[in-house]
Amino acid sequence: MRSLLLVPLLLGCNQYDLFRVTGFQQEAFTNDADVLFVVDNSGSMVEENEALGDNFEVFISELAAEQGTATSDGLVDAVDNYIEFASRRTTFIDFHIGVTSTDAGATYGGLFGSNPVIEFGEPDVVEAFQEATDEANQIGGSGNEEGLEAVFMAMCRAAPEPPEPCFEEVNQFTEEDILSNDGLLRRNSAFVPVIVSDEGDVSRRKDGDGDDFPDEYDRLYRLFGQRMAWAVIGPQAGICNFETPVPDWTADRYRYFVDETDGIWVNIAEEDQDCAVTDFAAALQEIGELVNRLLESFPLQAVPDPETILVFVDGKEVDRAAGDGQGGFTDGWSYDADDNAVRFHGTAVPDYNAKVRIYYLPISGMPRDLPF
Repeated sequence: MRSLLLVPLLLGCNQYDLFRVTGFQQEAFTNDADVLFVVDNSGSMVEENEALGDNFEVFISELAAEQGTATSDGLVDAVDNYIEFASRRTTFIDFHIGVTSTDAGATYGGLFGSNPVIEFGEPDVVEAFQEATDEANQIGGSGNEEGLEAVFMAMCRAAPEPPEPCFEEVNQFTEEDILSNDGLLRRNSAFVPVIVSDEGDVSRRKDGDGDDFPDEYDRLYRLFGQRMAWAVIGPQAGICNFETPVPDWTADRYRYFVDETDGIWVNIAEEDQDCAVTDFAAALQEIGELVNRLLESFPLQAVPDPETILVFVDGKEVDRAAGDGQGGFTDGWSYDADDNAVRFHGTAVPDYNAKVRIYYLPISGMPRDLPF
């Protein structure tokens, strides 16, 4: 009888033990989240971008429970900080944040600010973000908003080995731009683009003026192998159109990625309040909650036989959740074939200090008989 291979992995705040049969590959799960704010810095967005900067602290508080402000001048401070951290483990995220603009023709995914990649634990996270958004607004931007292209270019700039499409003539990316966004896109992290714009997307990679299905960008993002979830604070076609109506297809290009990644959409203007700017504090809190939800997913490198998956948290078996995702799931876990990941739902979501064990028979693994 072949022995079962045990791979204990200590990943951030999780112990994620993956059991596989012969031919295993080591897997990883971290509590890293890389967040890219893509702000529309055209003239119509001055008020909205000010509101974004003013309410950014709400977002940081949701992610890290203000851990970045802690001090450790001595043993007492160190102990206090550890107790505070341990009591808030379920909201602890190691985040990196960058700010670029929808003006892909000028910045093509480059980050603003003297501290382009803002990291968890820095004492001036909010100030650094406000500086970056202020810099974007001072420069100004084109009225042709290319949010999807800006996200792709930002990812190209962050990758040590950018995929070939990064160098296509349709954009400005060259070898000199490699790792110019170093630290924005970490291995195994959850990557969250946040679009903030009162216009839809007119990025250059489309078939024609009426192309409302951004399949080319979908293909390009997948080349990086990152888990992604999209958040958009954007326009609602036909409502609060300001001076120029927003074509349906341009807004739909953003909505496609929100829907595909189970992300969130917040209308940038309040329809029932004379089109006043949305409550950015509430919007940023929703985005913070979205980032937290991403860490309810355990990606797998090998493709399993779904019927063989068994999941244990702290030694207790977790039931498979009922539901198809359309109307939600009951408490438990489900297998997401699109992302090749085990997802937890409801009260079954494990804390970061929980021991998670996932057993499965990989489709390509041998032997074909279950060892349990």
